[in-house]
Amino acid sequence: RAPAITPHATPRRAFVTLLSETSYLPGVIALHSSLTASESAYPLVVIVTAAVPPAVRGRLEALARCEVREVAPPDLPAGAAHYACAHFAHCWTKLRMWEWEDEFSRLCYLDADMLLLKNCDELLGDRLCGGAALHAVPECSCVSGRSGGCPYLSPPAGAPPAHYFNAGLLVLSPCRATAEAMRAALAASDLASFAFAEQDFLNRYFAHDRGAAGAGPPCSWRALPWCFNATKGLYARHRGLCRLGEVRILHFTMAKPWDLRHPCHAGFERLNALWHAAFADPASLPRATLRAVLQEKRERESQGGGV
Repeated sequence: RAPAITPHATPRRAFVTLLSETSYLPGVIALHSSLTASESAYPLVVIVTAAVPPAVRGRLEALARCEVREVAPPDLPAGAAHYACAHFAHCWTKLRMWEWEDEFSRLCYLDADMLLLKNCDELLGDRLCGGAALHAVPECSCVSGRSGGCPYLSPPAGAPPAHYFNAGLLVLSPCRATAEAMRAALAASDLASFAFAEQDFLNRYFAHDRGAAGAGPPCSWRALPWCFNATKGLYARHRGLCRLGEVRILHFTMAKPWDLRHPCHAGFERLNALWHAAFADPASLPRATLRAVLQEKRERESQGGGV
């Protein structure tokens, strides 16, 4: 069914995340805590699916400035899906945000495994994110093995960098016309071609050739700086670039910090400590971030890498 929409005289702006299974509840709580710690002026809207039980919804509704709304996933085309990870099947639901034109003028979607280290309200302002249908951060292809050179290598190795973004952070203005066009495009697509679910679809839908002028058609996406979606892959492969003092939003791709039994946490202990600080107490996150930044700075200086 369609999401409940309450028209407002003045459309609002908000951060949005998605909770489709209870196992990601710790991520949503930590994300909310980081918004609180960064003193954001905007609420967090949590999209939940029918699978999320009432007790979990109640816990979210008890959080300050947190709105919960159940949203049904969009209709998907026929065909067998071949997702890179099983939970990607739930991510299609985020496409329903484009339908909220009557209520919101701008939304910043954040995956539930993300964490703000600094205030990012500018993502909902007009200066940074105006003039394009969608804003997102280019994906590091070093880990994914996606064809085309990685945009974070200078000079790029191999083929020219592919224009492909990570859909963990999306800045958009809801538009019913866009929502309808996306539904039609999805219905005409082969589901098997979207290994990364909605991320692959959105990259195809908003694809463009920047050309010499650096501008695509009106429906194209525009790149944001890496600091707004610093994935663990970027942190692991581009340490010279990805310095904690410059990170605005961490993205805990791969092993999740709340999954303590996962075997792939090695090398990410410092990042995980920041997540656990936010989950335990929003007030502790700024101090934990400062400690981590200073530790990293001392390590770089001792290795002769400067600051």
